[in-house]
Amino acid sequence: MKTRLFFFVFWQFACIVGVWAEGENVLARFANQENPQESRKFALLVGVTDYTELSKLSYCVNGVHAVRKELIKLDFKPEDIHILSSGSNEFKHLPTRKNFEKTLDSILLQIEENAQENESKKKEQSNILFFMFSGHGLEKDDAQYLCLTDTEHNNLSETAYPIPQLLEKLNRSKVDFKWVVIDACREKFTDKKSLPGETTLEEIDNPPPGVFLFQSCKSGQSSYEPFWEPGTIPEGQQPLGIFTECFVEALSGKADSDQDGNLTLMEVCKYTTELTSNKAWENHQKFQYPFFQWDGSDFILKSDLKRQRARKLHSEAKQLFGEKRYAEAKVKISEALELCPKDCEYAQFEITIEQFLKLVEQNAELERKAQEAAEKARWAEEKAKRLANIPRPTLPDVPQILPVSDGRTAGERMVKTINGVEYAFRWCPAGEFMMGSPEGELGRYDNEKQHRVRLTKGFWMLETEVTQAMWESVMGTTVSQQRDKGNKDWSLRGTGPNYPMYYVSWEECQAFCHNLRSLGLNVQLPTEAQWEYACRAGTTTSLNNGKDLTSTNGSCYNLNEVGWYDENSDSTTHIVGQKKPNAWGLYDMHGNVWEWCQDWFDSGYYAESPTSDPEGPSSGARRVIRGGGWSNFAKGCRSALRFSNTPTFRYIILGFRLVLVP
Repeated sequence: MKTRLFFFVFWQFACIVGVWAEGENVLARFANQENPQESRKFALLVGVTDYTELSKLSYCVNGVHAVRKELIKLDFKPEDIHILSSGSNEFKHLPTRKNFEKTLDSILLQIEENAQENESKKKEQSNILFFMFSGHGLEKDDAQYLCLTDTEHNNLSETAYPIPQLLEKLNRSKVDFKWVVIDACREKFTDKKSLPGETTLEEIDNPPPGVFLFQSCKSGQSSYEPFWEPGTIPEGQQPLGIFTECFVEALSGKADSDQDGNLTLMEVCKYTTELTSNKAWENHQKFQYPFFQWDGSDFILKSDLKRQRARKLHSEAKQLFGEKRYAEAKVKISEALELCPKDCEYAQFEITIEQFLKLVEQNAELERKAQEAAEKARWAEEKAKRLANIPRPTLPDVPQILPVSDGRTAGERMVKTINGVEYAFRWCPAGEFMMGSPEGELGRYDNEKQHRVRLTKGFWMLETEVTQAMWESVMGTTVSQQRDKGNKDWSLRGTGPNYPMYYVSWEECQAFCHNLRSLGLNVQLPTEAQWEYACRAGTTTSLNNGKDLTSTNGSCYNLNEVGWYDENSDSTTHIVGQKKPNAWGLYDMHGNVWEWCQDWFDSGYYAESPTSDPEGPSSGARRVIRGGGWSNFAKGCRSALRFSNTPTFRYIILGFRLVLVP
């Protein structure tokens, strides 16, 4: 297969950790040639589930075999794909340290001989090596290791394999492009026989040029396996780790986001990253963000020429249809269907092939209706001329927020002092708004059905999230002590009196409100409707500054104005009130930390919600959280975004704010 290589400019993505500027850009050497070089592709896949001293894993072997199937579809020859895996029938294929070194050296020698042969024949051919490891990782004395089946705690240097040594060996080889994928945790070295696997491999500093390094999670996170109840795995299904499952799905072609028929390496990594983070949260309510380090170039893994031709035919058919050349348009679209009979949805086009065919078949009816419309328009024009001199009253626009006679101004500020700490509230007047999001909103989810809601009573909402000073003065615990209730190994991301409080469950928020009421401040969590109404402050856009997202999971200039999210937060919370407030003076409604609401959560509740003062379902298993946080993509911080968690859940990115009870 001929492989095209090209350079990506200004590509920004949430999980990019570093860009290497040193050394020759290997991919760029081939980027601008009219006839790109042929390539020979080699692969080494290592899956380890059984260990002598470390805890057993479940799905790593399944993973490397699933990846092998996809590599063959990407024109890797079976004889050039080498697998070391637990449970192999041949000893030489078991993932021991000795077998690993021997197999790696054998592949690199084969690549070197191939390079020498190409050079002697003056043949333009590049050598590509795909390496994947799925298993345990260990860190000791700032050294990071891949753990093979015979890895020993007290002899890591001889029985595990250092990652920097692997990268350096690849750098010295004759491989033109190296793609390294690591699905492993960084487990702190202990004297115990089994390890919990709760932290990840550190990011590798300054990998060699020409190495594309893709790891399953960031520092401080785990690489999770899916949770299955005993006996619930479907018959015949081979479960995979969450990262590997998403990676295999990406390699299968689903990552071709622009549907141009070219599956690129960057599309695979971007797709895998977003899908993995979503599935890890769904399975474990934990964060897992894959990340990659590379030199800025991209690489086409597979070109679907039939799909590209079908897209071209579809585009030509649309043009013919616009010119009312229906018969010719139908011929073009029929050719497209012959090329891709099972794939008639082209996401970038306004009209799908199926819809197109219906329109072609109905063109006579459309022409008839068009003539009738033209005739009606002619009569309407004549009538308008006759009535042109008759004066007509103008009706005022219906305001977004209904007027109320409460004597207060929207955004009016009121300060209460409890235990020496100030609580600043902003007035949110009674009114009505469109709750949820329109179908065309960027980043929208199906549980955001748009519907009109009226709030018959105004309310005071806390100007910012509840701060650590507020919490400690009422509850007597610090954010560190709250963290310890869950897991002492969890990190802290922002500590101080003016930072938002986090590591608090919904139940603990209720206790906080109870204690404040006993001190004379009658408060509760906002309802979901109150929260979104206050967040929007009269806006109908996806953000409360009257603007929409410019990107769902990259840098978003409009969101930068009002919120802390994964692109600008530097992976931590920030002192409250630093970003621009909304029209009613409320800060940090987008990002920083998620905020608990009073309601039970039901994804279909909007379809049956009362039109006035909705308070959520009467029961449920999870409570609503809103607003997004510092580690979320831009689409997760929209005004309409809904999420939920169990009332006992606490985490590093979850806090709350208050409203006064009338």
